[in-house]
Amino acid sequence: MNCLSLAAAFVIAATPVLSDVVSYDCALKGWENKGWIPERVLFSVEAEKGNARVYDGLVEHAKGRPIAADIKSLKSGKYRLNWKLNLPSDGAGDIRVNYTATIDPSSLTFNLRAKFPMVNASNNPRGDGRCQIMKGKTLF
Repeated sequence: MNCLSLAAAFVIAATPVLSDVVSYDCALKGWENKGWIPERVLFSVEAEKGNARVYDGLVEHAKGRPIAADIKSLKSGKYRLNWKLNLPSDGAGDIRVNYTATIDPSSLTFNLRAKFPMVNASNNPRGDGRCQIMKGKTLF
């Protein structure tokens, strides 16, 4: 995860601060050790404009930079974020992974699940964790 830490520091430090953006640094524990759930995920949320960005070790591997995520504000005050990645598999070609994260800004809790729509997999890896607000930093 040192690579993610260095890359995240570079990406965040090089970005201007937007006043209505809240950024989160989330540590989580995956419920299975297959590598689909990262140990750390960074989010920036601009809820009023419906914008979000996500960055973790898998995003770094697939895209090399933070990516946009679809965001939905839930009635409970939580945010639901969705993004897709094409990641290398042990077999031939890449595998698409659809990620869904739910962040509760009031308790700073977080959960993440992964689904594999192209391979009809029965397991959906997931993890839970806690977030910290990153003051004055953004992935935008």
